[in-house]
Amino acid sequence: MKDITIECPKCEQEITFTTKEIKRSIERNSETGNVPLVSCPECCRVLILPEVPKDEAALEAWEPNVDNTVCIPFLDDTAIRMPNGMVEDLGVRKYTAGSGETGLTKRAYMRKYGINPECAYTKNPSMGGKPIKLGK
Repeated sequence: MKDITIECPKCEQEITFTTKEIKRSIERNSETGNVPLVSCPECCRVLILPEVPKDEAALEAWEPNVDNTVCIPFLDDTAIRMPNGMVEDLGVRKYTAGSGETGLTKRAYMRKYGINPECAYTKNPSMGGKPIKLGK
């Protein structure tokens, strides 16, 4: 298997997912309802990788259909989805949503709210990150 380069359907930036990222998303399927999820490093939106094989041999020969890659839609108002806090306990990060829901791991947060909390948390200017620049 090789790295995948696609254009994010939301921010329209060209992004590359490494083999390691793709394999990690497959390993964490049980946390995401058996759907392999990756996130755009530019806009933090969560993308679904369609038709990913489960076994190692088929994965090595897999050629993704990048036209079928879609974003998980935002489910609530923006303020409710965005992370507003994080707690780290024994090395496990748990994020708090803007709605007040606490204790969600990164993958559970991605599945529920359609956004990568780690990425959004680090890019949020009010939390010490740099603003997201869309376009060129």
